[in-house]
Amino acid sequence: MKKDYYNVLGVDKNADNIAIKKAYRKLALKHHPDRNINNKKESEKKFKEISEAYNVLINKEKRENYDKYGFDTNSQEPSPFNNFSDIFEEIFPKFSDYTEYNEEDDDYSYVKEEDIYGQTSVKDRFPGKYGKNIILDIYIPLKDILTGLYQEVYVERKVLHNQVLKYTNCTECIGKGYKVRKKKSYFLNFQTTYTCSKCKGYGKYVTNPIEGMDIRGIVTIFEKISIRIPVGSVEGTILKLHNKGHQAPLTGNMGSLILNIKEEKNIFYRRHNQNLYTCVNITLAESILGVVKNINYFDREYINVYINPNIITNNGILYIKGKGIPYYTNDSYNYGDLYIKILIY
Repeated sequence: MKKDYYNVLGVDKNADNIAIKKAYRKLALKHHPDRNINNKKESEKKFKEISEAYNVLINKEKRENYDKYGFDTNSQEPSPFNNFSDIFEEIFPKFSDYTEYNEEDDDYSYVKEEDIYGQTSVKDRFPGKYGKNIILDIYIPLKDILTGLYQEVYVERKVLHNQVLKYTNCTECIGKGYKVRKKKSYFLNFQTTYTCSKCKGYGKYVTNPIEGMDIRGIVTIFEKISIRIPVGSVEGTILKLHNKGHQAPLTGNMGSLILNIKEEKNIFYRRHNQNLYTCVNITLAESILGVVKNINYFDREYINVYINPNIITNNGILYIKGKGIPYYTNDSYNYGDLYIKILIY
């Protein structure tokens, strides 16, 4: 009886290699015996079947012969593949990572070894050329956004100590920075690579450390840095200071300090783009007779606002031109407006 390999993989007879590989990925992970401990015999049978189908359909010559002559399951013809592991690792080339299928995305993703062994993934075993960036949120009052200012921030940085450092190769990993663990499973032999715990992946360590220094020669410092906050900054503005981040142990290169501007909420004023909004309360008598209100403008000045009884009603809006947030355009500063909502009580 002829096996229907297309049906086994759930693909059309005109399916290309991409579709065939995708189908195999999904089925191989679903029916792998190591993932079906309670039903190993059945999953082993299914796994062999889908691997056999993939091996034939992915090969142009074998597929042509299969389409012409078929394959008799009752014949004594040897299996068209030699090793399940070869097929599986061909599809999942990152043999040092375990894989996990994502049915929603109809694809597979790699699960880091740290999720399984509590170790760092093979992808992270080599230290970076540059130091890591430091990312901070910095909260700025609205009144300071009107004028701009220099803001001091205190940053904790990891840098190389300024003494002459002496290094030696790690004896645990022989200077590689990583070690290899071999794991046997039902069909596959996994070889996983993980960061050396002694040298932390650097392959060498300092032989003349001082107090507070780690094996890489890194110490922690606290630095006060003055930052210029531009006039009219908006929430989400990113300021980047080069060479003010952490320092890479092996290269000495510095990362950056990245500041994300956040706007402190103001109890009297609300900002929308470059305009400001506020409310003024007046009595019923004041709304009938008219009144002049003094508005505190961020402790910088008082703005006199005349409430005209012939014009203003409850929830009416006044606006003062040019009393909003400054913004830079066409090589000069312009200003938004101040909108005042009148509330009669």
